Amino acid sequence: MARKTASTPTGKCDAEPAHPEPMSLAKPWRDLDRSTVGSAPNRYALYELGDADGETVGFGAGVLRDDLKEALAYGDAAKVRWELAESADHAERLLADHADE
Repeated sequence: MARKTASTPTGKCDAEPAHPEPMSLAKPWRDLDRSTVGSAPNRYALYELGDADGETVGFGAGVLRDDLKEALAYGDAAKVRWELAESADHAERLLADHADE
């Protein structure tokens, strides 16, 4: 099963988060729409979801096309960017490595 994280609202907080959000991917944003979902590779990936302004709203690791279909249908993200992985384990490692940056 894909692991996903969600970001917190962009408010000030006095305490450090227990699990910091991963650093943003150095990839261009794409609109999260049916065209993008349809053309997304059916492969494992680390992906980042963003709002209409390009602010990160969450990260995930899993089969990209399947997860983007779910995000489009049920989520509130407007943009997406991703890094392809070789396997589910590789996608999870990318997510973990990104969180450590």
